[in-house]
Order: sequence, then structure tokens, then C-alpha cells
Amino acid sequence: MTEEAKLKRLASIALANVWFENSANRFSRSSSVDPWQCYDNFRINNVAKREIILEEVNRVNGEDKETSHKLKIEYLAENRFNVLIDKDKNGLKGSTVILHNAEVVENPEKPGELLIRTNEEQFPLPYLIDS
Repeated sequence: MTEEAKLKRLASIALANVWFENSANRFSRSSSVDPWQCYDNFRINNVAKREIILEEVNRVNGEDKETSHKLKIEYLAENRFNVLIDKDKNGLKGSTVILHNAEVVENPEKPGELLIRTNEEQFPLPYLIDS
């Protein structure tokens, strides 16, 4: 797997986490047009940005090796996001966009699968919700 493909996979997982965390609010509102009932991260004159840390565990020579990945999720509109990663560990050199204008939707043809769509590509992301 290329480094770019790995970053896109991590970005998709981070988006799915945010999407599931907000799903209860998204589906419980009484009207999609009432701004006081929309829990959609909208901020006046500010981009809503959230930091997500994903822990990856790989088994190397019989030992588990943990790697942390720090991603930033920018809210653009309901179900639309940018995913960024810092160019260096300290965040001093700015950020690189991994997924631009990514939309998260449930796959209408496959229950239990999210689709992460950008302008250029689409990623299926199967999921399982346990009780």
C-alpha cells in the first residue's frame, strides 16, 4: 500500500468516527431547516476544526508496534469535510490536505457501508455496530 493510500484510509476512518459521533444529533432533529435544531458544527466566521488521534497497532517480529496519527477534520457543510495532516510532528510547517471536500453518506445499495466521496474518487468503508 502506498503512503498516499494509507493516509486516505486513515482519513476515511477519522471521518467515519466523526460521522458516527454526530449521527444521534443528526437523526433526532425534528426539522432539517431549523437552525436551532441543527447540530452540524456550523460556526459564524470560523471553520470548525477538530483534532482526531488514531492509534495503529502492527505486529512486527512477534511484537506489537503502536503508531499515533494526528489528523485534523474541518467541517465544511453537513456531511462534508476536509481532512488534513501536519507536515511535521510539531505542526510548525503547516498542514497537507489528504481529503478535500469529502462527503460521508450511507451506501444506499449496501447496508453497513459508508461511502467517502471526494471530487476525484470514492472509498467504500464497511462498518459493524455492535450492541
